Amino acid sequence: DQLNARCGYYVGLVANLRLQKASARVAFCLAELFNPQLFGVTDLMLGLSQEEIGRLSGLSRQNTNRALHELVDAGLLTIEYGSVRILDLTGLRNFAHSED
Repeated sequence: DQLNARCGYYVGLVANLRLQKASARVAFCLAELFNPQLFGVTDLMLGLSQEEIGRLSGLSRQNTNRALHELVDAGLLTIEYGSVRILDLTGLRNFAHSED
């Protein structure tokens, strides 16, 4: 049962990452890196480059840049050199699943 549940999760994850638009894919990848309930995260700063975020989300650096700027325009995060600060984790999660 556990193996079946995990396989189902990964199939859903792959489908989500391949069928969503770029900004939703980036939002999903960034949001999945945080679990404040388990770790008590208060500072939502990620020391990741756009290239690294692109690799996580399966996008080129250029498409990742466009997607990140769309998320900035939505007020969900800010971009700094070599890092991203999440301003609204719940909003980022909602944005990631807005096309489900």
